[in-house]
Amino acid sequence: MESLAERAAERAERAYALLSERIATAPGGRVQLLLTDHADFSNGFATPVPFNRITVYARPPIDGGSLSYFDDWLELVITHELVHTFHFEMAGTAGKVIRAVMGRLPAAWPVFPSAAAPTWMSEGLATYFESGLTGAGRVRRAHPDRRWSRGTEARSPSPAPTGWTRHRSGWPARTARTPAS
Repeated sequence: MESLAERAAERAERAYALLSERIATAPGGRVQLLLTDHADFSNGFATPVPFNRITVYARPPIDGGSLSYFDDWLELVITHELVHTFHFEMAGTAGKVIRAVMGRLPAAWPVFPSAAAPTWMSEGLATYFESGLTGAGRVRRAHPDRRWSRGTEARSPSPAPTGWTRHRSGWPARTARTPAS
């Protein structure tokens, strides 16, 4: 585990330097990096409370899954989670004043307004940078085995995706709330 920790520290320092050049707000102080082998899957998470910390599960990914396109899985997950840490640091004047006076409170707005960003935004940002800075990642993965089956079978010049409709009955009803009448 010690050699893995040394590799992780090296990858984290590299990713931090690259992200500092590209994202306006770098985390203040240290970002703790915790490697743990208590879980039997590959992933990680970042938290800004009570301090900036990235936790990475030390098990490398197996074939398949969303982390399957990588050159160095440790670099990929650390870069991804470090982007979240940079994103969490973004705050307006009120958030910065509250952090300075009261510390890193476990609240989204105004202390950590980016924590309230939609998942597609925060994960999309992290995925974008993980792919751009590592040369691998989910943006770059290809699925040559997936085809537009209906178009391929009919040898149509413009294949239509199967199973797609213009109206998705589950959306936005399951994700948005409407005012009670």
